[in-house]
Order: sequence, then C-alpha cells, then structure tokens
Amino acid sequence: FGGVDLKVGVLPVATFCSGHTFFVQHLPKKHNLAPYVVHATFQYSGTEGKRHRLRESHLWDVDPPEYYDPPGGLLVYRPNLAQSLIDNGPSDIGHFDLVNHQMRQVRDALALAGALGRTLIMPDLICGYDRWWAPHKGRIPGSSLDLPYHCPMDHVFNVEIWLRKSDPNVMGPETPFREYSMLSNPKTPEAVKSERVVVEWGGVAAADASQGPTKDLPPPKATVSVAEPLTDEGARALLEPHKDAKLIELTSVDGLFAGFADPKATERYHARIMHYAGIWCCHFAHPGHVHYDMLWDVYPHKDRHNREWTDDNPWRPLTGP
Repeated sequence: FGGVDLKVGVLPVATFCSGHTFFVQHLPKKHNLAPYVVHATFQYSGTEGKRHRLRESHLWDVDPPEYYDPPGGLLVYRPNLAQSLIDNGPSDIGHFDLVNHQMRQVRDALALAGALGRTLIMPDLICGYDRWWAPHKGRIPGSSLDLPYHCPMDHVFNVEIWLRKSDPNVMGPETPFREYSMLSNPKTPEAVKSERVVVEWGGVAAADASQGPTKDLPPPKATVSVAEPLTDEGARALLEPHKDAKLIELTSVDGLFAGFADPKATERYHARIMHYAGIWCCHFAHPGHVHYDMLWDVYPHKDRHNREWTDDNPWRPLTGP
C-alpha cells in the first residue's frame, strides 16, 4: 500500500472493550483479563451516563475528595431480592417484575435519603433482559451476555435527568446519589467506612449482610431497631442522635417508608421522580419500547404520558408512545 507494508488484524473485544463487552458482558472479568482500553459506548444517558459508568467501574479518577465524603453523610441499603424474581428475570414479564421490585426500593430509599439530608448510594441493579436500540429477545444478537446480569444504572434510570437542576418549590429538594461501588473504591476514606450506623428494620427479613454493599466494612458503631414504618419526620427523629454518622445502612427498605407527613411534599417528590425512570427497548412491535414508571405500584396515578393506572387497571409493560 503506497510502498509500505500494511498489517491488518482484529483486536480482541475482551481487552479492547466496547461499552457493552466491558460494562454489560464484563468480558475482562469473566476471562480474568486486564483491558487495554474501554470505550464508553452502548449507554443511554449522554455524558452523565458515561461518567457514571466509569465511576461504577472505578475508572473515573478526577472527582474531588469531598465526592467520597459528602456533607450530610451517606445512606445505603441492602437490596432484598427473592431468588424467584432473579430466576424468572429473563422473560417478557419477569424482567419487569424484577426491575420494578428494585425500582420501588430505590424510590423509597431516595425519599428517606432526602428526608435525612443524605446522599444515596445506589444498589447494584440486576436486569433480566438487555437493553438495545432495536428489537431483540433478551440479549443483543451476537453477544455472549449471560442472563440475568448486573446492569448499569442507565439501563433502568435516566441518569442525566437525575442530575438536571429543577425548581425545588415544584419538585422538592434534590437528593444526590453515588454509584453502587463507592464503598469498595480505594478513594473512599476509612472514616466513611468505619463510622456506620445500622438501622434494623423488623418489618421484613433483613437482606443477607454477607452479600450486601457493606460486607467488607468494619463492624458498625451503633445499631438502631425499627418496628414500625417511618415517615420522613419519623426517620429524622429516630436518627437525630446519629445525624453526624458518615454512613447509615438500612437492613432492608421494603415497607420501611410510610410516606411524607406533608401531602404537598408527596406531590413534589412524585413530580421529581416521574421522569427518573428510563425505557426498555425493544419488543418486536412498533413502537417497541416500554417506559418504566417509578410509581408503578401507586394507585391511582398518571404516568409521564398522562396514562392513568388504578387498582382496576394496574401497571403493565405497555409499549409506546
């Protein structure tokens, strides 16, 4: 070629990674390889989504020290997922059952974090079906994704909407959040990991601590027991003695949040989170996408497209608009 020898080869996708082979299929980890490069593609929340993906994988090195030790402290919870939900996840209905169960926990944990003036550490999400821009039957054609799988936040949530500024008089105060892997990041100070207070919620069986987000942390400094669901005011009163703790851990969030004491606060919170959920794509239909709904189990309510869901017309994975 122009008198110069030209060699052409194919780079291995497990070490020269696209966003799918690294963040979704986890090929380097699966094959015990060190990636040479990671391209933040195959994601669904713009620049903010790319940045969050890199944070999830401890590849974003430019956050200041206060990112890992935010004012007001952190809130984390142990996800509570029945094995049957996970096992049934790779199916048309099972995927939405699995995601919706986790979405409800995120919704309540986010409300409690906001009530306490804390930053929420997101859970490590599990999805039954992959997400793509075209119809598929659970996984992108040609991929080697094992279902179900640990999915990035942007597979379920609109990360860029979570970070968009809005009027607190209309949508209530913003609640900051962090990636699920923050507590395992070497940049997180030991003081954050060691100054932990555990809230034991007696309303449901506690999730397994040995599999939870704090499994590698030192023992907690204190434990608080809760027998009845908490409103926002109740949560603040209960944890007032521990307001300076850097980390609050909930043994479960299922059924723990009893709502806001002020109905106006409920309206503002619902207005804020209405657009937080993303879409799943796609069924073999036109249109084929399904909008997730943060309020899927709250009846009656209208979703972002003004569709009304009630006890007699419960939420279901409806394609479009």
